[in-house]
Amino acid sequence: MTSEQPHEYGASDITVLEGLEAVRKRPGMYIGSTTERGLHHLVYEVVDNSVDEALAGYASHIEVTIQADGGVRVQDDGRGIPVDEHPTEHKSTVEVVMTVLHAGGKFGGGGYAVSGGLHGVGISVVNALSKKVITEVHRQGYSWHISFANGGIPDGPLRRGKASQKTGTIQTFYPDPEIFETVEFDFETLRARFQQMAFLNKGLTISLTDERDQFEGGDEVAEEEDEKDKVLPLNRVGANSEGHRTVTYRYDNGLFDYVHFLNAGSKTVINEDIIYFEAEDTVRHMALEVAMQWTGSYKESVHSYANTINTHEGGTHEEGFRAALTSLVNRYARENKLLRDKDDNLTGEVISHSGIQYNERGEKIIEADGSTRKLSVKEAEQMAKNANEQPIYCIQIPNGLDGARPQVGLHRASIVFEAIAEVGITRFAAIFKNPVGAQAIGPIRSLRLYHLEWDTPFDCTIVHAGGAYDALTAVRNYRHISESVNYMWRNYGQWSGGAYLGYTAPNNLFTSGPLLATFLENTARGSFSKPKSFARLTKDESDAQKKEIEESQIKKDEKQTDSPDQTQDKTPSEPKKLASNIHIRFNHQQGFNVNYAYSKNTNTYFRSYANGETHLSYTCENVPAKPSPKRDCNQPYQINPDVVIVMRVKERTSPLDGYHEEITTIGSGQVSIFQNGTVFEGTWHKANRESQISFKTTTGEEIKLKPGRTWISAIPDNYGKLSYE
Repeated sequence: MTSEQPHEYGASDITVLEGLEAVRKRPGMYIGSTTERGLHHLVYEVVDNSVDEALAGYASHIEVTIQADGGVRVQDDGRGIPVDEHPTEHKSTVEVVMTVLHAGGKFGGGGYAVSGGLHGVGISVVNALSKKVITEVHRQGYSWHISFANGGIPDGPLRRGKASQKTGTIQTFYPDPEIFETVEFDFETLRARFQQMAFLNKGLTISLTDERDQFEGGDEVAEEEDEKDKVLPLNRVGANSEGHRTVTYRYDNGLFDYVHFLNAGSKTVINEDIIYFEAEDTVRHMALEVAMQWTGSYKESVHSYANTINTHEGGTHEEGFRAALTSLVNRYARENKLLRDKDDNLTGEVISHSGIQYNERGEKIIEADGSTRKLSVKEAEQMAKNANEQPIYCIQIPNGLDGARPQVGLHRASIVFEAIAEVGITRFAAIFKNPVGAQAIGPIRSLRLYHLEWDTPFDCTIVHAGGAYDALTAVRNYRHISESVNYMWRNYGQWSGGAYLGYTAPNNLFTSGPLLATFLENTARGSFSKPKSFARLTKDESDAQKKEIEESQIKKDEKQTDSPDQTQDKTPSEPKKLASNIHIRFNHQQGFNVNYAYSKNTNTYFRSYANGETHLSYTCENVPAKPSPKRDCNQPYQINPDVVIVMRVKERTSPLDGYHEEITTIGSGQVSIFQNGTVFEGTWHKANRESQISFKTTTGEEIKLKPGRTWISAIPDNYGKLSYE
C-alpha cells in the first residue's frame, strides 16, 4: 500500500479565471444546466434584453428566428446598445456589454426602471457559451458591427457600417457543441415561452420563425383574401411566404387576455367578466397588475410574476393578494347577509379552491430569489393587500385657453368625462384611483350637475372648487357621495399656485396624492375602488332594477341551456369598422375640438386639438410637497387613452344665466366606441343618477370595453359632429 505524498495547500492552488472563462468552466452556475433546458435559456437571456427595451417604452417588436445553419437570431426595434467608448473600459460599450460580466444598464444610472433581470450577465454569458456571435446595432444614423468567436473573443473593434435610419439590436449566436449536450432548438418550447411573454407585456409583438425545414399543416390564412395578400392571423402557428413555420404573438389586453386563454377550455365560468385592475406606487417604484376569474374547477390555478419572471414558488406578493381577496370576500358576504353573525369567516383555502384565478406582475425593480423564484419583498405584500382598497377621487379639471393648459397629472386618470362647461369651453370630470405618487394634480375648478351625475356611481370623493348652484345643492343631498372636498370653501388639502407658479387665478388651485390621502385620514371618510370597467350593477341601484336584471339573467341562462353551443362571452354580431383617426367637434372653437390618432405600436389613441396643439399633461413626481407645476413638473406626457368613447347628449344653455351649459346625462343616446383601432356604433344607457353608464350595439348586445384608460366626450346631438377614417 503506497502512502499519499503530503500536499501543502497554498497560494499556487488558487485558480483565477479571467473574463468569461468562469462561465465556460462552470456554465451550470449561470444557466442551470448544459442540457436542452440550458440551451433554450440562452435564447431567453437574449430576448429578455429586448423585452426590457419594450418595458422601458422603446421597443414594440421582437423577432426570433431559428436559422437553418443552427444559429438563433434575435432582432428588436429598441434604442440599440450604446456604441460610444465606455468611460472606464476605454473600448466600445457594445464590446463591454458582450464580454464583461455584470456590465449592463440595470445597475443604476437610469438605464432601466423596469427589468426582468438584475444580474447583468445575460448576453455576456450567451457570448461565453457560443462558438460564434454576430452583433449588429442600429443607432445614431448608422449600422455597427462586431463579431465574437470561441467563447467571446472579439474579431476586432466595433466597426461602423452603412447609414441607417433604424434603431435596434440584432444578435445572432451559435451555441458551442462542446458545452451543450444538444444544440438542437425545439420550436414548441420557444413558442410556449414567447406566448407567455406576450401575455405579460401587453401590446408587445413577438415573432418566432423556424427556417430549418418546410412546414406542413397548421392553421390556414384567410381564404377570402387574394393569394398575394394572405397574412397569417396573430397568435396562430402557420407557414410564412417561404413555407417556414412561424407565429406572431401580441395581446393588447395583457393579463386580461391571459386569463381568458387559461380558461378557454373551462366547462363552467362563474363570473363571465374577467376582473382586471392595476395599481401603482410611485413612491416605492412598484406596480401591480391583476386579472382573475372564478371557474367551476376545484383545482386552484395561480400564476404570479415579478418583472415578467415566473415566481412559481410564490412569495409576498401572492401572500398579500390572498389576504386581500379573503378579506374582501368575507366583507361582501357579511354586508349582503350571506354569512350570519355567528358564522365563521371563510378561509383563504375555501375561497381559492373555489376556482379563483389571478395573475400578478410587479413592474419595477423587484428582486426575486434567483434559485427558488420566490418573491420576498415586504412592500410587495403590502401593496397586494391594498390593491383592492384604493380610494377613488373625482376631480374637476379645466381646459380653458386662459392658463389652464397644460394640465398637471391628468394623464393618470382612469376615466375622463369631457363636456362643454360654458361658452364652448370644455371641462373634465377626471376619475383617479389612488394617485398616491402624484405630487400635483390640477388645476381644480368648479362642479357642474352633469359632472356629479357621472361621478356618483363611482362612490368617489368629489374634488372641486365651488360650483353651479344646482350642483352644490345636490352634492349636499346625495347620499351616495362619500365626501365633497370643496377647496374654495374648506381650503384644505390644496395650495394656491399664484403667479409665481405660472398659473394665475382662476386656474391656480392644485392638490396632490399625499394631500388627498391626508384629507381622508383626518376626516375618517373615503371610498374604495371598484373595477376600472363600468359596473353593470352598483350597490345603490333600486330593488326593481335588481329584479329586472335578475329576471333577464334567468332568461339568458335558459336560452344558453337550450343552445349549449353558444359561448358566454359572445362577440357582438355587428362587424367592427377600422378607425385610425378620430375627429370630434364640440362647437366652432377649434381650440376645443379634438383629434385622436391611433398608434398600432402602443394600441392607444394620441390626443391633440383641432388647432394643431398637442394635448400634454405634466408629470410631477418625487418633488417637494407643494411643487411649482411649471418649474418642478416639467415632464410632458401626451394624453393617449386606451379607449375613446363619443356620446351624443342633449345640451342647452341655461335659461337662468344664459351662460352655463345644461347636459342630459340620464336616459339614452347614440354612442361610438373606439378601441384596438376599430369602432362600434351603438347606444348609451343610464337609468338614474346612481347607475353606471352601459353601452350596447344597435342590436342590443353589450359592448365590452377593453381594460385601460378611457376618455369620454359628450357632444351636443344638435350641432356636435364626429368623423373618423
